[in-house]
Amino acid sequence: VLSQEQAWKLAHPEDRASIEAAAALALDPAVRATASTEHRIVRPDGELRWVHWRGRAIFDETSDPPRPTRLIGALMDITERKRAEQALAERNAQLLLAGTAAGVGSYTLDIPTRRIQISPGYAAIFGFPAETTDISWDEWRDRVDREDLPRLDQRREESFATRSPQHRAEYRIVRPDGEVRWIESRSLIAYDERGQAQRTIGVKIDITERKRAEE
Repeated sequence: VLSQEQAWKLAHPEDRASIEAAAALALDPAVRATASTEHRIVRPDGELRWVHWRGRAIFDETSDPPRPTRLIGALMDITERKRAEQALAERNAQLLLAGTAAGVGSYTLDIPTRRIQISPGYAAIFGFPAETTDISWDEWRDRVDREDLPRLDQRREESFATRSPQHRAEYRIVRPDGEVRWIESRSLIAYDERGQAQRTIGVKIDITERKRAEE
């Protein structure tokens, strides 16, 4: 059995405000919310653990207004899940830095809606704002060099007509600052049961330095 003071000391100091806010809503007779938080605790041995707390208040309905008499609930140890989430976030950050530094970006094109989901590396290559995650087909075409568009359109239509599972192309883009960059595009194409192209998933690779060396 722990006293309220002992239990409170286990809560990480930085998380106590969120715990208090959740408990206040649960103890308010006009709200009676179910309290739910994910917070850290520091065990007596110094080990840091993550827990999910969920609880609700019991009220004395004979008083006016009803008075909270108990706060009941359960704690679930979610430390391993939190560690996995942190490891995934760190890995994604590493991939983001690696992709941006290497000039590689990934994308997914939904052909019926003509919307493209892009990675930060893709945004960096094409000169879109860093926070951009979604662009239209026309926004992509606006970046492509006018001389290269007809050739790209023809090759793409040929790939779709033959139901090719892959598509590859090299072309130039003109960034908003006027800089011309060379792009290598590698894509996988998904078709529906009628053979209509529905989705392409792939990468865009900045090959400008290679092209300059070849020239």
